[in-house]
Amino acid sequence: MSLKRAVLLFGGYGTGKTLTCVITGQKALANGWTFIQVRAGRDDLMHALQTARLYQPCLVFFEDVDTVSSGDESNRDQVSLLLDAFDGVQAKNLAVMTVMTTNHVNKIHKGMVRPGRLDAVIEMEALDAGAVRDLAVAVLPPNVIGDDIDWSLVEHAMFDYKPAYVTEALHRAMRFGMAMNKSLEFTLTTAD
Repeated sequence: MSLKRAVLLFGGYGTGKTLTCVITGQKALANGWTFIQVRAGRDDLMHALQTARLYQPCLVFFEDVDTVSSGDESNRDQVSLLLDAFDGVQAKNLAVMTVMTTNHVNKIHKGMVRPGRLDAVIEMEALDAGAVRDLAVAVLPPNVIGDDIDWSLVEHAMFDYKPAYVTEALHRAMRFGMAMNKSLEFTLTTAD
């Protein structure tokens, strides 16, 4: 099975696309892969893909891919190069995974999102049932989460929040708990 993969994560601001890519990069590094992060407007994606070939297996993360792969005339040459990089004969049988993000999936060149170029196009949006609790367990120290928290009330209060806003609310609850108890030793309650 080929290790060459390309994935596009799309969704609104604060849905966790960048965090997902960073965690994916950490997992890649932990398993012996090289991780290259490409910054929109500062780094060259084509150069990163060429570098990735030298350091296979490699994960290339590019945020805001719509900045280089939009369908307008000004990006025609860049899009053509990008499509060649994904499809070209030299791209076959590579151990290179590309994970890209965008907030504007409608701006991505149509040729870019066809099957064969992208293996998956994944939408990220608001949290579903149980995700607020899962996020709390992931971002808060385990000793501060009370055993008797009514997670259904917490999830109701945070209904339709994006993950970034839930994370900020959890961090504020933790700071509030420290301030109210004037100590680092405290336990959060449902009210917190």
